[in-house]
Amino acid sequence: MLNEKAEFEAYITNPESSSPRIQPKLLTGNFSTDCGLYGIEQILVVLARGYIFDTYREDEIYSDGFVRPELLNDTKLFLQRWLGFHFEHADSPERNPAPSYRRQASNGTDYFREADGWFKKYWMAHCEKNEKEKETLWKNLETKWTETLSVNDYRENQITLNSVIAQALNRGSLKEQYLVFRKDPSGAPVKNKKERFSYLYSLKAGNDGKIHTLYEKTRERLLKNIAAYLLSQKYHPKGQTFVLLYRGQLLNWYGIDDAKGARSIWYFPRCVWGLETKEQIMEAYSRESQWNFIKFSVNQAFLSYFDFHLIDPSQARDVDTSKYWILHMGSVTVQQLMTELDASESTIRRDLNALDANGQLTKVHGGAILKTVAYSTKDDNVISRKEKNRDAKNKIAKYAAEQIASGDFVYLDAGTTTELMIEYITSRQAVFVTNAISHAKRLAERGFTVYLLGGEFKAVTEAIVGEEAVAALEKYNFTKGFWGTNGVSLQKGYSTPELKEAMVKKKSMENCKERFVLADESKFNQISSVTFAPFEGATVITTGLSLPAYKKCKNVIDVKQ
Repeated sequence: MLNEKAEFEAYITNPESSSPRIQPKLLTGNFSTDCGLYGIEQILVVLARGYIFDTYREDEIYSDGFVRPELLNDTKLFLQRWLGFHFEHADSPERNPAPSYRRQASNGTDYFREADGWFKKYWMAHCEKNEKEKETLWKNLETKWTETLSVNDYRENQITLNSVIAQALNRGSLKEQYLVFRKDPSGAPVKNKKERFSYLYSLKAGNDGKIHTLYEKTRERLLKNIAAYLLSQKYHPKGQTFVLLYRGQLLNWYGIDDAKGARSIWYFPRCVWGLETKEQIMEAYSRESQWNFIKFSVNQAFLSYFDFHLIDPSQARDVDTSKYWILHMGSVTVQQLMTELDASESTIRRDLNALDANGQLTKVHGGAILKTVAYSTKDDNVISRKEKNRDAKNKIAKYAAEQIASGDFVYLDAGTTTELMIEYITSRQAVFVTNAISHAKRLAERGFTVYLLGGEFKAVTEAIVGEEAVAALEKYNFTKGFWGTNGVSLQKGYSTPELKEAMVKKKSMENCKERFVLADESKFNQISSVTFAPFEGATVITTGLSLPAYKKCKNVIDVKQ
């Protein structure tokens, strides 16, 4: 819930995984014949948000104040395909083979290819019935919910694809946030996370007033409940202390299956704050016997006293971790590392500085947070890219052009840095093939022999892409090639947001003897949607590189002039 991007990824990849993501009981009535899709709305909203805001730019969502029809249609189609239901009036893959999907997976396949039929695959993999029973139950589920979801109006208390998309647009893009809260204000030393909330207790049942300390598991779940409360507050009127939570979301976040429906798993009404005050930390109500939808509140004085609040990852550096905890997987303090590694403070700080410089983590006051890799999912247009890091690009382009010798048969990829190369090329006997119309024009104007690939024109990058371009590359064998990239990663290699463009880059690289990727430092430690070559598959030409992990690589050339 704090990392909605990770939640989105979990719902579109590896449907057969045993990792708990969707509660069987809450989602499908424990796979019984009642076919109740409890909690499906929240999942569909996450999926719709991920699809819309990673596929469309802000200026593409609305037209004359109305949501663009193509966005509505494409989003509906994506959700329908994810469910794996047969919608009678939905566009089939045969009728609509190329919806305007622009994101792709890092494994090089269509980004939403694995998402197609994800829910059905997940359901079939986790249903404990035999195959014949599974098919019967699935047909019942499909019959009921295709009719319900397909309703075109916005009916009260009914899940429809229209209402899902409306919620998605209202909530905006997927976000990642950290929960920050103050350590014990009394100043008592806290050495590790097990001591967090050491001042919290639980009243024993009965009227004797006896208390006992909380289990670590309970403390962690309590923190997650608080985070869920703060996240939900944004969608409620200002000043309202109660919010509406969905129990399934909490349990999915815990990573547990609520097979028995016991409230004690997630609700801790006897949890109190302090030995003297014994103030209750949380309250919860529900009109349903199953407690699916919860009216939930957290003690406001408690929230204020410990200064609970949410921050964006970019704000982590400003948090003093000697005074505050940061709830985020991968966070650690200097004191924790000293204890765990039995190392001195100076040694820990020196290592943290090195890892921070290496781009492997983010150093904050008193500790560090595991680096969140930057992902890009769409291309900027050529005009906006041309002026970015222009000085660095010129240095890279000049060095790259000097690598071209007389008699070379060169592939020149579309891109702003590869375009700059043309002004520096001096070997008149070299012959060029390119997938960029602007490159071909400038090469021809300078008197070079140049061949332009045929295929689909991509306006954003001004590149020729697609299957026709890939087929045209089959007959060529290049001596040297030069490519642009959106991301450079030691683990994920070279990547770009769009599959069709990645296919052209991949094929041209495969047919080339010497391969060069041109990338300024801003492209490093970045991952885009589709990997088109492994990191070792090319020589990287860059300049002003400050990341030690890359500087020591033999296939990285850091241009100094």
